[in-house]
Amino acid sequence: MKRKHTNTASELTELEGIGPHLQSEVRRRVARVRRRLESTRPVPRLAYTIPDALATGAFPNRSKLYKAIARGDVETWKDGRSRMIGAASLERYVKRKTEQADE
Repeated sequence: MKRKHTNTASELTELEGIGPHLQSEVRRRVARVRRRLESTRPVPRLAYTIPDALATGAFPNRSKLYKAIARGDVETWKDGRSRMIGAASLERYVKRKTEQADE
């Protein structure tokens, strides 16, 4: 009997054409992969590049971000050619802005 080639998760659920011993092995392997994927947690970001910091929504545009850097509201450092902004610095900036807006 010819074994069906499986590439995707949806195809793995359709185990027609292979023997019962191979079906159980495929099911075990799929279950193991699913457990690994479920247990994987995203690692929190510690630093952002300028484009990534803009993507967070903390700043409406690039010029506002650079002005905040120039004022010292956001702490940055250079890593090679990239300017990095610490996640904690961004959080403090947003918290200060939120508190100012509440006053």
